[in-house]
Amino acid sequence: MKHKMNKIWMLGLSLAIALFSCTDPDLIGLEIQPQSDRITISSLTESNIFSLTSTEEDSIRVDERNFKLLGKYEDPLFGLSEAYFSTQLIPSDNDIDFGENAILDSAVLSIAYAGFYGDTSQELSINVMELSESIHLDSSYYSSQSFSEGTPLSSFSFYPRPLTKRTFDEDTIGTPQLRKVMNELGTSLLEIQSEMADNESFLSAFKGIQLKANTVGNSIVYFNLNDNMSKLALYYHNDEHDSLRFDLYMGATAAKINHFDLQQSLPEDAIGIQSMGGYNVRVSFNNLEYIDSLLSGKVVNKAVLTFNIEDGSEENFAAHQTLQLVRVDSTTGIKYVLADWYEGVEHFGGIKDTITGQYRFNISKHLQEMILGNIDEKDVYLVPLGGAANANRTILTEEVELDIIYTEF
Repeated sequence: MKHKMNKIWMLGLSLAIALFSCTDPDLIGLEIQPQSDRITISSLTESNIFSLTSTEEDSIRVDERNFKLLGKYEDPLFGLSEAYFSTQLIPSDNDIDFGENAILDSAVLSIAYAGFYGDTSQELSINVMELSESIHLDSSYYSSQSFSEGTPLSSFSFYPRPLTKRTFDEDTIGTPQLRKVMNELGTSLLEIQSEMADNESFLSAFKGIQLKANTVGNSIVYFNLNDNMSKLALYYHNDEHDSLRFDLYMGATAAKINHFDLQQSLPEDAIGIQSMGGYNVRVSFNNLEYIDSLLSGKVVNKAVLTFNIEDGSEENFAAHQTLQLVRVDSTTGIKYVLADWYEGVEHFGGIKDTITGQYRFNISKHLQEMILGNIDEKDVYLVPLGGAANANRTILTEEVELDIIYTEF
C-alpha cells in the first residue's frame, strides 16, 4: 500500500513540474521572489525622476491604408478634429462597351463600414466632390499635405450604421455599408465611354472622388475601401439589353488617401496622445544615474513602465486600445521600436487594462541599454498604434511608475 502511495505522489509531482514548465518563461522565478527583490520608482515619490510632455506630430503616412476615416467632431481638450478621404474608382473591365444608346437606370455608391469612434446617434452631413487633382498609387502621401478642392457632385446626410448588416446583390453575408444614389455621376460616366479604353485614360478623364463632412458631428466613421462592396455600381440598359451593371471599385488597385485637419489646441499642462497626426507624449528619464545606483550589484530580470489614464477622460471619447513606445533618433528624427518589442506583444505590452486604466510596457532591455550608454537618447515616446487608421485620443495623468524585479549577485 505504501509503495502504491509513493507512485501516486511521484506521478502528481511529475504533473506539477510539467505544468509549471509550460508557463511563460518570463514569469519563472519572478512570481516567487520576495518583495525585497523589487524596486518601485514613482514620479509621485521621486522628485523629477520622470517627466511627460505632449508633442505635436509632424506628419504621418496616409495613403493606401485599408481603412479610411470620415467625419468631424470637437473635443473639449484637443479641439476640432476632421477626417476625410479621396479615392480613385477603378473600372472592373478595361475594354468597356455600354452598347448603343446606353441609358442609366441608377448609380449606387456603396462603402463598407469598418468601425467608428464617438457617438453615431448624431447625423453626419457629407459632401461628395470630383477630384480636380490626380492621385497616384505609386506615390507617398502625408497628413501635412493639402489638396485642391474638387467639383461638387452631391451632398447628403446619414446616420452611421457600422454594426447593421445589409444584403444587396451578391453580398450574401450582409456587409454593413453606407449606400447613396449618385445618378448624376453615373450619367456622366456613361457619357465618357470613349475615355475608358484602359485605366490610364479613364483616370485622366475622371480622377476620382472625395468625401468630406460639411458640418461638425460627434463621430468619425471607419470605412474599408478594399472590401468588394466599396464601389460605384452603374445599373443601365441599352437597345439590346434591359438590365445591365458595371462596377467601379475602390480596392487594392485604386489610389486612396486620408486627409486629417486637426485644431491641435491641447493645453500646455495636459498630457495627451492623439491619432491622425495629432500628439505624441515624450517620456523623459531625468535621472538615469539615480536608477543606475539603485541597481548596483543587481541583474534586472524585468522592468515595467506604467502609465495611467486620467479619470473621467473617456466619458465621451475612448482612449486608445493600444499604444506603442518608441525611441526617436535625435539626428534623423526617425522612430524606432524598442529592443523589447521584438519579444512579442505579450512580453512588451502596451494594451490598455480595462480594469485599471493603465498601459504597461516591459522595457527591461531598453533600460539596460540606456544605463550602459549604448543609446544616446534618454527619452522615449508614447505614440498611437495605427495612428492613420483610428481617431482615438488618450489623456494621461502625470504619474509614471517603473517597477524593477532583480536578482542580487
